[in-house]
Amino acid sequence: MKQLLHLVVLGLTLSTVSVFAAKPGSESPASAEYKYIGISDNPSIGIGLTGVTNICRDTYGADARMATSEEVMAELIISDAIEEVWVQPVIEFAFSGGSSGIQYIDISGALAGDCTSGGQGLTFVTNPGVFQPRSCNETLRVACSTPQ
Repeated sequence: MKQLLHLVVLGLTLSTVSVFAAKPGSESPASAEYKYIGISDNPSIGIGLTGVTNICRDTYGADARMATSEEVMAELIISDAIEEVWVQPVIEFAFSGGSSGIQYIDISGALAGDCTSGGQGLTFVTNPGVFQPRSCNETLRVACSTPQ
């Protein structure tokens, strides 16, 4: 079982890295240090990781991508305005959720689903500053990061 969990986490990590692949001859964004920069101008609904990355690029330029929960936590973003935004989970571990299938726990401690199976993704609420699962069918803006 432990090996299966490691394979699931490894698979999620590898799929995330491949989405952020850089142009030939440039530094890979997956290896560059990224920092949360802000929230996208446009919202996203069910368009996948590549789609939300493009939404961030439309707002912040060609090197922008969806921010990870770890990048958002590093900036301690708490605002007077209440807004819920999509973030890319950083999976800490996975476990069998019985009839719910495999469940993922984000580095923030929040339950983080898998939108590829029509489940729940991970969001960040700016006030009170919490991470929470959300149905992937919700239209929300996206937390974005750029290389630093």
